[in-house]
Amino acid sequence: MIEWRSLIVLLALSGFIACSNEPSSGEWPEDLAGLKEVQKEKRSELKELEEVLKELEKRIQKLDTSQTRALPTVRLDTLVRFDFNHFVEVQGTVQSRDEVSATSELGGRITSMLVNEGDHVREGQIIAQIDDATLQAQKNEVESQLSLAIDLFKRQKQLWEKEIGSEVQYLQAKNNKENLEKRLQTLEVNLAKTKIRAPKSGVVDELRLKSGEFASPGLPIAVIIDHRRLKVVMEVPENYLGKVNEGDTIILNFPNIDEQRWAIVSLVGSRINPRNRTFTAEALLTADSDGLIRPNMLVTAEINDYSEPQVLQVPINMVQQEIGGDKFVFVKGRRSDGQTVAVKQSITTGRVYRGQVVVKEGLEEGQILLLEGARNLRDGEPFSPLK
Repeated sequence: MIEWRSLIVLLALSGFIACSNEPSSGEWPEDLAGLKEVQKEKRSELKELEEVLKELEKRIQKLDTSQTRALPTVRLDTLVRFDFNHFVEVQGTVQSRDEVSATSELGGRITSMLVNEGDHVREGQIIAQIDDATLQAQKNEVESQLSLAIDLFKRQKQLWEKEIGSEVQYLQAKNNKENLEKRLQTLEVNLAKTKIRAPKSGVVDELRLKSGEFASPGLPIAVIIDHRRLKVVMEVPENYLGKVNEGDTIILNFPNIDEQRWAIVSLVGSRINPRNRTFTAEALLTADSDGLIRPNMLVTAEINDYSEPQVLQVPINMVQQEIGGDKFVFVKGRRSDGQTVAVKQSITTGRVYRGQVVVKEGLEEGQILLLEGARNLRDGEPFSPLK
């Protein structure tokens, strides 16, 4: 059975066609002005007919209770004010605040490496041994000479106390003994230096040399870091200079371990890197109990560069734009008959962050914003709130 709406449209169109009675080809005006005038008349008739059809459809919808038109469903949200914070994301790396190198004061071949990378060491623990054969031989020789010198000194002293012998002989014996004692002391100090000790407690992060290789004075043999005392070093674009200050709170994201931390900026660099136009900023960090945060780990730092207290915000994907550039959203309204409808509301927007945009003008707290399902609505169109 043909619906009322379709029947009315067919009847109206039939009447329009019947009334039109298009002239035969011989009755058309032959001049351009005459044809344009006929075109203008027909368009006017068509416009009047469209208006009649619209009015008929409205009356049919109001009176025809046998049909129920499904209204589009829309999710709603009540507008409230809350703080808006904008963050800039920069890349950084985890570094140890305490990174030291174990070095040798003497040159020589490493006869044994007593630790491996990743080992925990205590301050003062021996981690490597330098060849000490030559020094040990020299020590043995000096000890033998010192033993004889001590014996000679004792005898010479006894003679001198009995006023036998000369003072020169006594002083020579004493000087010889003391020189050998000092030489032995020096050799013992150098022998102690052949044992390379950890300058600080921590973890062996890197071994620069291995057993059998030659160690030079002052050059690192091993790098030791403290996993408990860490920092994040960030390279911040220079256009944020003045917006990042010591004491600022930042958010640190560790993507590889899916963890987020809060930290405080502890240092802001005083120079710009000419190669990448950035300055350095640092934040102190304490290691987690699981030990998952490690030096050289990549970090994404979120630095708050702009804040605006107690403002209205809407999802950016709900903001639509007209041809002229004006922006608008849909809010909940009511017709005079009580029907809930979408009302187009022009707005002025501000900053955007993570899908939320600040609304500076056009909305009031407490208004009902139309969300999912609103983009396909027209101004004044009825809808059904999503339960």
